[in-house]
Amino acid sequence: MFKQNYKLALAVTASTIALVIGAPGLAFAQTPASATDEAPRVETIIVTGSRIQTAANRAISPVRVIDSESIRATGLIDIDEVLKQQNQFLPSNGATTNPTLLESHGASTLDMRGLGQNRTLVLVNGQRVTPNGFRNSADVNSIPSALISRIETLTGGAAAVYGADAVAGVTNYILRDNYEGLEVALNGGISEQGDAESYSIGITGGMNFFEDRANIVLHASYADRGDLKREDRTWALPEVNDAGLFIQTFPTAGGAFTRWTNATTAPAGTAAPTFAYGADGTLGTTAGTQAFSQFEAFQNPNDRTNAAIFGTFKLAKWAEFYGRGTYSLINNTSQQVPVRSNGNTAGVLPAVSGGANIVTQGDVLIQRTNPFLTAGILSILNPAGGTSLFNLNAAGTGPGTDAARFRVSKTLLELGPIIDETERTSHQVVVGVRGELTDNIKYDLSYVTGKSIEEVQRIGWGSWSRFLQATNVTSVGGQAACVDTSNGCVPFNLFGPSAASAAAVAWVNGNTSELFNKRNRHQDILSLNISGDTTGFFSLPGGPVGWALGAERREEFGNSVFGPRAFIRDTLHTQGARANLIADFELTEYYGELRLPLLADKPYFKQFDVEAAGRWSDHSRSGDYDTWKLGVNWAVNDTIRLRGSKQTVVRGPNIGEFFGAAVEAPVTGTGRPTDYCSDPARFNVPVALCTALGAPSTPGYIPVVGTALPLIDNSVAVQGGGEAIKPESGETFTYGFVFTPQFIPGLSVVVDYYNIQIDDAIGSITPIQLMDSCYLVLQDASSALCKKITRDASGRVVKFDQRDTNLTLLKTSGVDFSIYYNAKLPEALPGDRINISFQGGTVDSFVRLLFPSDNLFDCAGDFGGGACSDAGTGIRAIPAFRSNLAVAWMDGPLTIRGAWRYQGQVDALIKRVPEPQWRNVAANLNNVQHIDAWDYFDLGFSYKINDNLRVGGTISNLFDKEPPILGSAQQDANTLPNQYDIIGRRYAINLVWRM
Repeated sequence: MFKQNYKLALAVTASTIALVIGAPGLAFAQTPASATDEAPRVETIIVTGSRIQTAANRAISPVRVIDSESIRATGLIDIDEVLKQQNQFLPSNGATTNPTLLESHGASTLDMRGLGQNRTLVLVNGQRVTPNGFRNSADVNSIPSALISRIETLTGGAAAVYGADAVAGVTNYILRDNYEGLEVALNGGISEQGDAESYSIGITGGMNFFEDRANIVLHASYADRGDLKREDRTWALPEVNDAGLFIQTFPTAGGAFTRWTNATTAPAGTAAPTFAYGADGTLGTTAGTQAFSQFEAFQNPNDRTNAAIFGTFKLAKWAEFYGRGTYSLINNTSQQVPVRSNGNTAGVLPAVSGGANIVTQGDVLIQRTNPFLTAGILSILNPAGGTSLFNLNAAGTGPGTDAARFRVSKTLLELGPIIDETERTSHQVVVGVRGELTDNIKYDLSYVTGKSIEEVQRIGWGSWSRFLQATNVTSVGGQAACVDTSNGCVPFNLFGPSAASAAAVAWVNGNTSELFNKRNRHQDILSLNISGDTTGFFSLPGGPVGWALGAERREEFGNSVFGPRAFIRDTLHTQGARANLIADFELTEYYGELRLPLLADKPYFKQFDVEAAGRWSDHSRSGDYDTWKLGVNWAVNDTIRLRGSKQTVVRGPNIGEFFGAAVEAPVTGTGRPTDYCSDPARFNVPVALCTALGAPSTPGYIPVVGTALPLIDNSVAVQGGGEAIKPESGETFTYGFVFTPQFIPGLSVVVDYYNIQIDDAIGSITPIQLMDSCYLVLQDASSALCKKITRDASGRVVKFDQRDTNLTLLKTSGVDFSIYYNAKLPEALPGDRINISFQGGTVDSFVRLLFPSDNLFDCAGDFGGGACSDAGTGIRAIPAFRSNLAVAWMDGPLTIRGAWRYQGQVDALIKRVPEPQWRNVAANLNNVQHIDAWDYFDLGFSYKINDNLRVGGTISNLFDKEPPILGSAQQDANTLPNQYDIIGRRYAINLVWRM
């Protein structure tokens, strides 16, 4: 229904434009300006999307601008959260995400069009920001927000102008680098419930000297963002699935103990425990589960310190020296559920061999003489008049009567929550000289060097080797003692919730200083830009030709070092072994632009420009490639301007995609796929395919508790780069119009269509996509995707190869619009002026194909994982329509603002797979198949007390609207935390003092 209305609206708009074009006299039928009125001055500037100086109203690429006042009005201190309210961006890493294995640790990144943070280029004053991650993601919160003058967002790609990474678009932060005076800015905010508090303070000072030929600006700021725990929101706990059960469940704190039948034969994966503790700590024989989401946070505590210095010195017209130095220090703490000794992790951790005996994490040897064994447990293991279950010798290597081996599933609350403490320092130095060689030729020579150093300290991960040693307990002199007393082993009491002593916990946790990751990213850029026009010696009918030429040399380096325990996988955490990384690449590029003004000041051709750009790149790892751009700017008259561009984009692999060391991550929660070989008949999968790929000839896996499908549990995904990756390439296409009717002064309407297609897109394939593609679509055991799935000797799926590769296609298209109206109010109405801004857009398609014969996954208007997702985001929604309406009423020093943020309805992702497979797709079985349109309302004010002092305030989510509750369709905590407001009503206040 919406798409029909949308097409109708476009038709009406087009008809209106045609009427205006066909009757140009109508546009000028207003009272002419007085002969004494001064003609408006058109300033030429560098507009994001081009290196040619031009008037802003001649820009070909669509650029949306957010100024500092609009940023302050949101009451947010995290700039990424401001941008994510815009329809061009989809959820990425930020305040509400925990760090992933490969990238974000307290970083806030941008994902334009949902194409990935590695395809969104971030600039500061037109120059690249040093990335913090190996996949070229930039932490935008390392940019001092108090210095931001405006943010320009260009969509539709700009690779010919800015090079690789500008595939989806560019976000350019324009900082105040020529400031005179002193400014102090204070911001603070807190939720209705008294949590999620934040505050910031920024001080900026600048002065001119040497007869205003020189300027220096100093800045320092500090921001603190408090945490928000899940247990502080009633709708978030308990986490439930469609059956009403806990969806994120873990073994109980007491644990479940399943005995091995002999020294070499493990219990079946579904065997009932010999004895177990329930959630209430009661001893019995039935395994239980518990939810521990109270350990996790919606918003991680984060504090950051920023400092900056800017300087310029104009020696002469031909030489102005400039420099910029920025520094940021960010501390972030994330917390997760305590580690667990999971009794079904065969193949996840390395084996410890004792002759023929194989021991995996969670498999412990219990001695008959263990003094921690209670009378209740002994009555089960050694029943009076019954058969003793102690069937091994004391070493556990052969038959005997001294010990028994058990597979233990237990959440180790004693060890405390898993904590990652991250400290990241970033700095960037820019030095350069620019000037005018002639009246029509300018140059800019600059050198940029930057470094990001990140250190992550991990706490609460435990040591699996120490765990096995400390749980092998006997009695010495009536006291508990480790059988192996080396390294000061302290006996660990396994039996019951939190039964171990503090000393035992400390010993099992071991030296946490050996659990760390240090990551270093370094970037150097040397560039020369020359631009000008042909004034004085050549002109086209529309004016002189504008041109720009440039060359750039970029060198990137990255290395990552893990602590010894992470390196050898000696943790109780289910993450796999780590590998150190050191990698680099160099890139040399030459580029040029032309703007050809073919016509001007003619009927129906107020201005007609053609713009072309080209770039040649030589990548030390990927070889050479080129990109180009062709665009048109046609101002029909002062009322209507048409524009459009087509360009190619090529992106070579970054350090992470090329060299990222393979790491293993557990596949958990909603990321677990279905094992279709558990019931081939039900899923219409050939039995021969299953057996050829290592599945048991007799199928029949037990589904995970509370699910309607046999989900694969206790598997890992191998993530990392691949050196066989080749550059991705594609095309972007934009066209639109700017409507500024002279008969409605103050009104501006901007509409742009975008279409982005990337071939051989670099990316990874999720476990769900691998299983669906192999067993439901391809059904070919020799296919490359089927070979990415590993089964163990028993036939159980244990590993997925999720390393980066070249996929077939990534494509999205849609429409952006902006409507602005600024007018003086009639005298009969209160107030002086009104300002209305209505911005938004549609997503008409969002398609990701994994291979040529893949079935279509179009996520526009849908929510789900797989094709809708991107690395680090899990399940997300891609609404077909999003918008922001803001109205500001001004009366002298007072401004009152109201805002309406709207997100369209979405349906559960429909997988286009043939019958009868569709009836069994997990998404089709979820109770929640639809999320209604969601909207939020904000209210704010600002008041200029005097020329030096201004105060403002904001109430966000005015009606305290809670997020949708999704059951089994959730990403986390019953909803989609990255996409819907999880804080609730929030109050913020800001104060700015200038002199």
